[in-house]
Amino acid sequence: MSWRYRKYEKQLRDADPKLTDIRLWNGDCSHHQFRSLLSALEDNATVETLEIRMLFQDEDREALSSLLRRNRSIERLEVRGCNLGISGARRIAESLRTNATLRVLNLAENDICDVGAGHMAKALADNGTLRDLDLGTNSVGPTGGTALFEALERNPGSSLERLILDWNEIGRGGTEGVAEAIARAIGREGAILSELGLSMCRIGAG
Repeated sequence: MSWRYRKYEKQLRDADPKLTDIRLWNGDCSHHQFRSLLSALEDNATVETLEIRMLFQDEDREALSSLLRRNRSIERLEVRGCNLGISGARRIAESLRTNATLRVLNLAENDICDVGAGHMAKALADNGTLRDLDLGTNSVGPTGGTALFEALERNPGSSLERLILDWNEIGRGGTEGVAEAIARAIGREGAILSELGLSMCRIGAG
């Protein structure tokens, strides 16, 4: 276990009000220790940022989902390159339906594919608090991309201002359907989406 993990563990145990950010990398702790830390965070009221860079096991995905259902202080969550996969995306999406605290969510490089993007779309259709979502480099194709934009179109209470989908394959096989969905989402009355990342998404490719 790293000095960083030991520091966080002690601060959580002591209810240190100065603990506002937690960042864990591969090698900082075992999976058991990681899940114990997430469990301790469920009732924590000071941590606002949680950044994780470690490969998840299935139990880790469930522990993160449980945290998001119960915690009311974390506003920024970055889980980049953590092997979330489709099941992790589904669990996080389900948690977002009841979480009204999270503002920034980065799930880039997690191979969630179209199915995982579909789960996230269902969450976006109801969520009114998330402002920034990064799903870059996730093997999302036109089906998943269209689902995301259609969800934003259907949700008049959406607070999403920034959506990053760089390095996906949303334009694979043609872009007409996706382009129409984008136009409807952005053009919806009351829409506040101001930044849309579609770099290297094969938009315009046949």
